[in-house]
Amino acid sequence: MTLTDIQHFFSLPPLNPEGIRVWLLTVGVSVLAVAVIFVIKLVVNYRTRLRPGGFIDDEKTIRNILSAAFDQRAVFEVQVKTAGGQRRPTLSCAADHLGASAVSLELNGLKSLSEKWIGRDIAVFFRIKVNKEVVFYTFSSTITGIRQQPPGACYISLPLPKSLENKQKRAFLRIAPPPSCLLGSAIWHSTSMPTADRLHDISLWPTPSLLYIPGITEQFVIVDLSAGGARLGLSSSIMHELRLQFNAIEQLILMVDLLDPESGKRLRLWLHSRIQSVWVDHASRMTNLGLQCLSWARPREQAIPGEPGSLEWLRVSLASDIEPLGKWIMRRHIELFRDHPI
Repeated sequence: MTLTDIQHFFSLPPLNPEGIRVWLLTVGVSVLAVAVIFVIKLVVNYRTRLRPGGFIDDEKTIRNILSAAFDQRAVFEVQVKTAGGQRRPTLSCAADHLGASAVSLELNGLKSLSEKWIGRDIAVFFRIKVNKEVVFYTFSSTITGIRQQPPGACYISLPLPKSLENKQKRAFLRIAPPPSCLLGSAIWHSTSMPTADRLHDISLWPTPSLLYIPGITEQFVIVDLSAGGARLGLSSSIMHELRLQFNAIEQLILMVDLLDPESGKRLRLWLHSRIQSVWVDHASRMTNLGLQCLSWARPREQAIPGEPGSLEWLRVSLASDIEPLGKWIMRRHIELFRDHPI
């Protein structure tokens, strides 16, 4: 430090005590604000770790999701909770009105409902399309009101949910078909694939390559099923015995014969699919096939004369979704959800 610097230091005006107090107060407030923000972030991060994946409790986000469901005219599946482990009735509902604090749904196929249903606990399940993908949501609720006006229509009111849960973070909800609901299945592949000019009549098709008939023959298993595809499993013994070989990009047809317990009716579909992946589970020695559906068929309501096996072939939706299969899976998933509510 030079002599000039020393002279300059002693020439400075004395410190103002009031200025020092203001400065210290400003620094103290700033430090306190930073500490509060840090604590808030810790609490938010801790709560986030406690929330399961897919759990949504932000009111604005919930309203946006429900608004999208109403705009897309989504079907709301409502399952009424019962005591004693009895099968719980499932009601199919259409979106009616989204209010400030309540949701109104119209019951499909029902013209009236007893007032005794008010106060009953329910599980609600619906799906929306986001960027060409299907996302599934569930929430628990209570029937708070029943309206039967205009005549011939019935509506139920529910409080606006405080939380939603995305049960599976996948493009499609996947479940293993319950054995009691899988009545049979078959695979056409390679030389058994029907030619394009015979796709419309199954009576003209060759014999399937593989069959699944419970209690009779089980040459493959459906590991899981979604509204847009499936995963199949074949044992090493079947692969060797029938000299089977599967490759990615190949195509096959998977027929599924499903039971809807609520209605007691069959849902029989043919899924024309592309093999997306083939891999072997070395622990179980099971060959796994991942399938993506390209088109699908169902029996015609009125058979065409001279075509006893008439099929109606349909394109997969823009969201790669087969609606009847998606609804069947949704209802089966509600049965699982009732035992594992939010």
